[in-house]
Amino acid sequence: MTRASYYFGAPTALVAAVGMAALVLLVLASAGARPAQAATTFTVNSTADPGDGTCDATECTLREAINAADTTSGADTITFSVSGTIPLQSTLTMNSPDGLTIDGQNASITVSGRGTTRVFTVNPLAKLALQNLTVARGSAVGAFGGGIENVAGTVTVTNSTFSDNSAQFGGGIFNEGGTVTVTNSTFSGNSADLGGGGIFTTGGTVMVTNSTFSGNSAQFASGIFNNGVPATLRNTIVANSTSGGNCGGTTTTDGGYNISTDGTCAFTAQTSTNGETRPLFAGGLANNGGPTQTIALHPTSPAVNAIPQGTNGCGTTITTDQRGVTRPQFGACDIGAYELAQASPPPPLDKDKKKQHQKKKKHKHHKKKHHHKGGGGGGISQSSGQG
Repeated sequence: MTRASYYFGAPTALVAAVGMAALVLLVLASAGARPAQAATTFTVNSTADPGDGTCDATECTLREAINAADTTSGADTITFSVSGTIPLQSTLTMNSPDGLTIDGQNASITVSGRGTTRVFTVNPLAKLALQNLTVARGSAVGAFGGGIENVAGTVTVTNSTFSDNSAQFGGGIFNEGGTVTVTNSTFSGNSADLGGGGIFTTGGTVMVTNSTFSGNSAQFASGIFNNGVPATLRNTIVANSTSGGNCGGTTTTDGGYNISTDGTCAFTAQTSTNGETRPLFAGGLANNGGPTQTIALHPTSPAVNAIPQGTNGCGTTITTDQRGVTRPQFGACDIGAYELAQASPPPPLDKDKKKQHQKKKKHKHHKKKHHHKGGGGGGISQSSGQG
């Protein structure tokens, strides 16, 4: 039986096999666990790939920083002193069970597969967190996860964009028996030959919060395909899929305040909407501020001010949008990765300034009235002379 046939034919057996493999790896990892050490921060100073093999002050590429982090214990972090696109020559592989955070901060970093290679593979028990990054043009022809392939690992994606990634299953992210958490992120232009243009999940856990899926494509479920255990969505937009519908497979778990432009997600919460036809977005993926591109909301979008403050994380656990704009704006949060920042009303005048303002306004009105009378008299006098 092929691996692909499992995904549409025997999810229970697949999840059991993945679970057993993960348990064996967990026992082995526990037997040889490394003592806890202080975390290390590595700074990438070059957009080249692969580099000379050593992460140092002269040159440290992203690949070199990842390899260096693999040799240390502790939850390490990678940051950037450069901006731009990193064109990968091969896939970046995550192995560290201690955890690795790759944070683009304000550097505007795009990690690109150049349309020839997958961007990230996360191996069993490995932990990867991506923040403020763009994952683009990852490719897994006839395979799984163009942007990320997560096999029984842990992936956390925050304030990031996945665009133009492609695979047979899971153009943006493919999750097999692992844990994926996506917050304040955008999936646009990703594609899958079969299922899950944005995300394909089989087993494990997927939680998506305040994110935007738009313009993705697949034969089955351009946004999210659930094989077995479904993904949970809350405060999320799934829209404008070019083929295959927005959702597919097992019915997506509705965490409330979701919007789909068709009925395939089958949202059940009273606060969620299926088949939305009103304009949602002001345009496509664009530079709207912040280190990553986003999709701006239309001012009259039903997503604007839809989530009351204090509800579903609005203003409590979710305090900014993907760009860093404060949530909520004027008492309520927007659905999706983008928070519409509307113009603030002018501040109220204090009593003294208010009196001065009214005095100036009255004087201006009196002056205008006096000028009008003088001009009118001249006109009448001239008219009488002609008569």
